[in-house]
Amino acid sequence: REGCELKNWGWGSEVTGWVSFNSTNNYGGKTPGSNYGATLANFCQNAAPNAPGNLAVTDTSSANWSFNCVSPLQPAFSWTFSDPNTDDYQSAFQLQVDDNSDFSSPEYDSGSATTTSFTTSVPAGRLSYNTTYNWRVKTWDNRKTPLVSPWATGTPFATTAHSWPSPDFTFLPNSPSVGQDTLFRRDQDSDGDTFGTRCFDSGNNAVSCGNYYWTMEDSSPTMSETASSSIPVIVSFNSPGRKEINLKATDAEGFYCLKSRSTGTVTLPLPQYKEVLPR
Repeated sequence: REGCELKNWGWGSEVTGWVSFNSTNNYGGKTPGSNYGATLANFCQNAAPNAPGNLAVTDTSSANWSFNCVSPLQPAFSWTFSDPNTDDYQSAFQLQVDDNSDFSSPEYDSGSATTTSFTTSVPAGRLSYNTTYNWRVKTWDNRKTPLVSPWATGTPFATTAHSWPSPDFTFLPNSPSVGQDTLFRRDQDSDGDTFGTRCFDSGNNAVSCGNYYWTMEDSSPTMSETASSSIPVIVSFNSPGRKEINLKATDAEGFYCLKSRSTGTVTLPLPQYKEVLPR
């Protein structure tokens, strides 16, 4: 016997060779396609998985720029699966996230999610800022009648006080020529277009940012500006090709996010010409 498998050399009038039977299938009778068989007692009873281990959640602190700017309020969770029956693997999990420690009214409940993955994220719109959350996870094994593990509870995590800056901008023309003035705007224009840079206060209301900083590839001049600057940024590019533009917006608490865009292809200017009368 090895684990849930009974195996050894077998011989008889019709067969000689290595024979194995897996008792987890409760097999009895002849092996399909052969003239030999066996009846096995189920000496390897299924056991429920252990509680998930190595629980981890995305760092949601104010130092985590990539989380708070790219996927705010969508933390990722991970764990590991183990089972007394070492051949078993995870077939499903359930994750709950709740601001109550008794999980009486979860803000997010995945239900029984059929997957072998040990990671998942909370969808957008389920969690709130300035809140501490509890979370727990359990798993099912892969048997015909799956058994479920006990819940495992992770370390509580807190979301940041409010939204981080949301920088955005537009520029004209999209594909300037070398040396041509190009206008960059970070604010909503008079036509009410939706582009614009916003920061947020403690009540999560949109406010002006404390500081803005531009970086523009191969431009004249390389521009920076402060919140008091209301004049659009005007630069020209020194060489042809696509140029990367970055706008960094920082709020009153020092939290910042970046927005990057590329211009269309900057072209060489048309050659100057002068009309002359034929001789």
